Amino acid sequence: TGDLIGTLNYMSPEQLRGDLQRVDQRADVYSIGVIGFQLLAEQLPYNPDNKTVAEFIRCRAEEDPAQLGQIDSRFRGDLDSIFSQALEVDPDRRYASAADLAADLKRFLSNRPVAARPPSVADRWRKYVARNRALVMGSLATCAALCVGMVLYAMEARRAWGEAQKSAYEAQKATAINNFVTNDFMMKLLAAAQRTDPAGRLPVEQLIDEASSNVTEMFGADPAIEAAIRNEIGTIYYNNGAILKSADQFRRALELWEDSLGGQHPDSLKAVNNLGLCSMQLQQPDEAEQLFRRALAGRSLVLGKDDSFTLDTMNNLAQLLQSSGRHDEAEQLLRDALALHRHAFSENDKSSLTIMANLGRLLVQRGELADGLALQRDVYQQSRQLLGPSHLMTCMAGSQFAQTLHKAGQYPEAKRILIPVLEGFRNVHGEGHRSTLIAHRLLSRVYRDLGDIDAAKAQLEQALGTIQDRPEQYQETINKIKRDLRRLD
Repeated sequence: TGDLIGTLNYMSPEQLRGDLQRVDQRADVYSIGVIGFQLLAEQLPYNPDNKTVAEFIRCRAEEDPAQLGQIDSRFRGDLDSIFSQALEVDPDRRYASAADLAADLKRFLSNRPVAARPPSVADRWRKYVARNRALVMGSLATCAALCVGMVLYAMEARRAWGEAQKSAYEAQKATAINNFVTNDFMMKLLAAAQRTDPAGRLPVEQLIDEASSNVTEMFGADPAIEAAIRNEIGTIYYNNGAILKSADQFRRALELWEDSLGGQHPDSLKAVNNLGLCSMQLQQPDEAEQLFRRALAGRSLVLGKDDSFTLDTMNNLAQLLQSSGRHDEAEQLLRDALALHRHAFSENDKSSLTIMANLGRLLVQRGELADGLALQRDVYQQSRQLLGPSHLMTCMAGSQFAQTLHKAGQYPEAKRILIPVLEGFRNVHGEGHRSTLIAHRLLSRVYRDLGDIDAAKAQLEQALGTIQDRPEQYQETINKIKRDLRRLD
């Protein structure tokens, strides 16, 4: 979620709240203030460390940003006051326009008195009370669920903004994506999330449907831009589990990009790779392999073999081959991808950890437990350091590592790993989620093999108590847990 939080930093508080009546040029002043703050302090005004997206949005609504002068004493005084006013949570207390902000900066540079002044204690207290009165706490869970589905969008938008300096098309595309997601999607999401009447809230998928209903009318005059928007819609559908709708959007994006940019353009190849992911999810291995190989050949040629997008496609193809039983080819692809990544990048990141995790799982599947365990231990430890112990990727890596430890008979270490992993899944997904239930069952087996039958039963009974009143949704899992309990008697 780090890339998404970085993107949300540039949105004003009223935009994040979905307060459309107050979104005007003062929101631009806020964005300019964030950019100026970042240029001077070399960090963003809000610290996202160890925060989920929902926690970060709540922080933005409840807390003032860091003060420039606290980060670097050289900025204390008038400059600190100028950026504090530009970053006011309440738009009424912000500069009325970018021109007013520019005028105050000119006064500062000319050693003349500035209009901005530090807020008094009374001002800060009044802002705190007003902000907390306006909060709708029930909106946070809905907002977090959908924001998780937008992680890939945030990564793509960030890359696009970086390329905007080089290409007019990239700049136009980035602007269109930002406007669509912010104005046509995020605002609908936040408005729906803040409805106090549960019956008035719309399902996430319906929100996506409504936001995307007029894409052709809005962007049809520029097919390449329409394709970019459809690719983002497809990504949101994919992360929300609507794979068929996702595939429709990716397929239309590919048609538009091929017609306007050609089949070998990086954007066209992106749509090809995304279609491959959909085909893999839809259990269409032959079609998925054809798409992945096309994307891999194109990306290797256009972007280079060690480009991060090329490595992503190599990893996707390897997962498909592994699921099809073609282990030798899958292992070679993963080892090649890992070597290329380490050559191109000095440190491990999420991409390299994902490749390592897949390679470790493949080695375990092939019976090479020692090598597989070594990789899985590295992935888990590095994920904890890079992302934090409660991050979803850390929890997934820990669950896989603990499963292999159990398989290898290393029960005490498996228990040590699983206890915080289970807590992490609870925090991220809740008790009734599939990952949480799997962690309960695995920890139960570990306790059983350690000879602690009471603790083993307690794990299963806790999991069963969460879902037994919803048999229509969890019947298969309920049957498995009851079977596990019988085996403990």
